[in-house]
Amino acid sequence: MAVTMYPAESGSPTAFITVGITALSDSITMDADVLPDAPNIATLGTGSTAEVVLYATKVGTTISGITRGFSGTSAHTWPIGAAVSRRYTSYDHNAFRQNLENKDIDGGTL
Repeated sequence: MAVTMYPAESGSPTAFITVGITALSDSITMDADVLPDAPNIATLGTGSTAEVVLYATKVGTTISGITRGFSGTSAHTWPIGAAVSRRYTSYDHNAFRQNLENKDIDGGTL
């Protein structure tokens, strides 16, 4: 069974949150429209505290229908000015790897 793979964004352009969010927020508004169309994933922040989110809807500079703490990360409170970008994540790597392995196991095609 294929694992969903989401489109990437060349160069991983960065936008910045314009309204602070809590760990329970399910929408994020940014200062620029740099993320790929939904559904897709985005990374908030950088480094060891970064959070990956899955978003179901994107309208301009707002993403919503968000699954917080996606792919084993933790949901955090993020202040105005926190970075948001479409980066290559462990989810991307694992989905790619699993889809390749599934092809070998079941003889299917990608």
